[in-house]
Amino acid sequence: MILGSGCFDGLHYGHVWYLQQSSLLRGRDEQFVVAIATDDYIRRRKGREPHWPERDRLQTVWALRCVDNVLLDPDEGTAHVIRKLRPRIFVKGPDWRDRLPAEVTMACADVGALIRFTETEHAHTSQVRA
Repeated sequence: MILGSGCFDGLHYGHVWYLQQSSLLRGRDEQFVVAIATDDYIRRRKGREPHWPERDRLQTVWALRCVDNVLLDPDEGTAHVIRKLRPRIFVKGPDWRDRLPAEVTMACADVGALIRFTETEHAHTSQVRA
């Protein structure tokens, strides 16, 4: 399994590109699963109300052809999801290079998951293009 994660609160082209590129890492009969941040996480960590409720973000990401399954990233965090699902690869966009939380890196090491970063066509996944 390939595991990606994010808030996707205001899905934009950079997110779609990241998801499409991540899905290309799948092997035969392997799923691409996306863990989506809860509304509570956005409130606590980003200090704001979500633009889209978690249910809408889940359904929107799941509707993309490149995504096989979605789940809410629980309050325990992405490291918990990695330990529970034991993906072959954990993938993030290039804007996370050199700033991936230590607990996520350690969780990947604990389960033997490779960490990969996608490249983007034009912008980092967190930048909305005009």
